[in-house]
Amino acid sequence: MEVDGGEPFGDEQGNVIEKGCCSRFKAEFSASFFTLVEANGRIIDVERTFAPKRRYCITLLYRLGVFGSMLAVMFYDIFVKRSEDSRFIYMGFLTNLTLVFAELYFLFAIYVTLWRKALAQPSADSIIHRPKFMVRFMWALYSVVTNAELILTLLYWLLVYDSKSDTVDLINLMKHGGFTLLLYIDGVFLSKIPIRFKQFLFIFLYTVAYLIWTIIHDFTGIGVGGDQDSVQDTENGKEDSLYEVLSWSTDAGQAITYTLIVLFGVTPIVFLFTWSLTLCGRRTLHGNDKEYDTKEDVENPLEYDAARPDMMDAEIY
Repeated sequence: MEVDGGEPFGDEQGNVIEKGCCSRFKAEFSASFFTLVEANGRIIDVERTFAPKRRYCITLLYRLGVFGSMLAVMFYDIFVKRSEDSRFIYMGFLTNLTLVFAELYFLFAIYVTLWRKALAQPSADSIIHRPKFMVRFMWALYSVVTNAELILTLLYWLLVYDSKSDTVDLINLMKHGGFTLLLYIDGVFLSKIPIRFKQFLFIFLYTVAYLIWTIIHDFTGIGVGGDQDSVQDTENGKEDSLYEVLSWSTDAGQAITYTLIVLFGVTPIVFLFTWSLTLCGRRTLHGNDKEYDTKEDVENPLEYDAARPDMMDAEIY
């Protein structure tokens, strides 16, 4: 079986041979954002990948628990920990904004876990191999929030945290590391959600959008109320910046430097880390997970059809 001008995808016995990194990058860049076709030709099993029935109770209870804990942290942070005059800017901080998107991810994950029809597998002869919309939306959210949570965790402890003024309590730990770990457990261990290399665009645009917001916030004088994370603009006598390292109105050079580091250094490295974690143990229709295989599956593996290259690149979204 050959693809892309004669590059072998399998041996003479029909066993699929894994391709190298460069070939994998090429295959993933030429595919759609949500293709179910792996670079080695196998097809992702939608149900076992996004909400495994075999671990149904564990997966559902875990997702409900994490979603509930995120809501509890958010409400405590807004109505107990935060002063009343700073609640309006709660979503303005990257940590809080990403927490809301993480809650949205778990909400969709719970829905998909309960509503099994959303996990329908495309037919074997389908030209477009991608899951239903609800799974695609859940997939996109996972790709964004997992990387964003790790990025903000690293940036917080390296650039924002001040041991003299910041309190290390349970709320702070969960918002800056705890929920990051819980997201990885959900997508890498309980499920096996694959991150496509092309999905780097999602987290890159998310980061760019937030950085643009910090510029808008800084120059419009929106302020942050009585929040302790605010930065005092000594020239204008008003609180303009969400983060000291992104004080565009007072130190644009520093803000640009950190922006470039985050966009072209931290973000790609974090994405590569997450992407590499999801490469292991992907659950395909007829993969190496023998407890799911049948004799018929092994004898007739569902693989990429060289005569139908549109299986990987016919999808647009």
